[in-house]
Amino acid sequence: MTLLQRAALAAVRALLGEVTPEMRVATVDAVPRRIVLRVYHEGEASEGLREDLDAATTEILAEFTGDRDVPEVVLVLERRDKPGPLQVEGWPVFARKGTGAYHAEHAHLYPT
Repeated sequence: MTLLQRAALAAVRALLGEVTPEMRVATVDAVPRRIVLRVYHEGEASEGLREDLDAATTEILAEFTGDRDVPEVVLVLERRDKPGPLQVEGWPVFARKGTGAYHAEHAHLYPT
């Protein structure tokens, strides 16, 4: 299994119970020794959201503690208030119904 596949599964597990109403999409990306959990949200990021996502990043990291090269897990929060399809970086592991998240490689399917 690739690092990206393992990171995606770890992120899905870590986000269970941590999803808040302000979250639109969560994505994960992985390069050697680094996993990026990116969360797109509406409005100001509350302290509760930050705390919940910090807990999720810790859970993601825990999935890799037995590995020889433990990756760094980075959390990125991006405010996106605009309704409609949302072009994202990384591979979606959570999307709120109606968000229409898509990866940049599929941008031609969503004309602006």
